[in-house]
Amino acid sequence: MPYKTRVPRRIKFQPTVLGNLTLRQAAWAGLGIAVGGLIALGVPVPNLPLWVRVLLAAPPTLFFLTIAFGRSRGLTLDAMLVVVARWYLAPRRRVWKRGDFDAFLIERGGDPEAPAMEVDTGAALTFALILANLLILIILVATAWYMWRDGIQDIHLPPLE
Repeated sequence: MPYKTRVPRRIKFQPTVLGNLTLRQAAWAGLGIAVGGLIALGVPVPNLPLWVRVLLAAPPTLFFLTIAFGRSRGLTLDAMLVVVARWYLAPRRRVWKRGDFDAFLIERGGDPEAPAMEVDTGAALTFALILANLLILIILVATAWYMWRDGIQDIHLPPLE
């Protein structure tokens, strides 16, 4: 008598390193801790006070830890970054055109009869949030660099009475 068994089609298996920590999560977390540690130790910008170095080390460390452990709509954030990058780099409109050997796909914009693609607002929002975090990081680094270059002397505060 034949047996009927059901085999799942999509098996998602990620090797674990320690407990429930996957190899991918360990790599992203290790990268974040390494970058944050180097900044906190003062390797890229020496001669800063410890609290400034820790303050500068926090955003990249938190960014990499968020990528390591964050999830959005069932995807890990590093996989979401790949999806957002593919969406952002993909052509928006496509038109078939006959060539010498075979039909091939060319990109053309502004054509009203070309079909429009549906936009994933969640992916676009995730990409915008990542860009906003990078902008905040750039502002923090620029401010620390300005203060490190004796910019604090440019600020003239009235004396307290």
